[in-house]
Amino acid sequence: MSKDLDVKVIDSSRKLVKQLREYEDAIEQKVESDVGEFWDFRFRQGSFNMITEAKVQSSGSAHGDICVVRLASPGQAQERLNRITAAVHERRLGGALVVTTGSIFNKPAFQKLRLGGDPVGVLVKSDATPKHEELIEHLSSIFQQMRSREKEDQEAGSQHPPYLRASASIRNEDSGRLDAKLIADVFSIPKSTVAKIVGVKPQTLWKTPDSLGLQEKLYPFEEIIRGSLLLDGDLPLFRKWLNMPSNDLPKIEGRHLCPMDVIKRGHPEVVAGMVENALTGHPA
Repeated sequence: MSKDLDVKVIDSSRKLVKQLREYEDAIEQKVESDVGEFWDFRFRQGSFNMITEAKVQSSGSAHGDICVVRLASPGQAQERLNRITAAVHERRLGGALVVTTGSIFNKPAFQKLRLGGDPVGVLVKSDATPKHEELIEHLSSIFQQMRSREKEDQEAGSQHPPYLRASASIRNEDSGRLDAKLIADVFSIPKSTVAKIVGVKPQTLWKTPDSLGLQEKLYPFEEIIRGSLLLDGDLPLFRKWLNMPSNDLPKIEGRHLCPMDVIKRGHPEVVAGMVENALTGHPA
């Protein structure tokens, strides 16, 4: 029994999608040989909007779509690679193959945006036009990484369901991304304060509380919410801890700061570190 997998091909010239469709059987045979499973690949022309609007995959990374993208414009490469790697990291895409030129690939910004360990492959050609053998080899490699990551996700989910539940409390139900409004509610912090912490205007926060641009600045809150695991997931009790003076924090005007003081002063990463130390049993 075959399993279907969509491959969105993003290339304004449409050469890639024609090439991939022509060698569809060879790609499927290569994947079956390398992975031990038969998958029916369906190649279709796509757009970057399809990546942005893709929903988080809940059934494992190998069941998420793949995209093959041709990046030939230096002016668009950095922004577009950022969107691709973010989509893979957030499980809105299972994996991606980026076909680009050496002049783009060697740019520091391009190198910096690549996510180590994620199934995002890069195929470099002088004119961004690969041979079919190269496409087959790279797509099979990416699919193997996807299957490996799916297995890791499943193992992590079975081992740490409380962590997943804690994270879910501050993630947007539709996009799966961290949501500043939910964070404000769960942490009992004014939304205007959250906006100040992440460095955006309140109006921006209200409009797109789960935007891609906010994710990195919101990650410390996800680390902090893991602290509720020490209290059996009791969020009200966890909020009390956040608002209790801590001997691990400096004294100001004769009183130790509480974790919430530090968060509101714009340093949630400090509290995230406290939580990490407590969870791992390391001293503060």
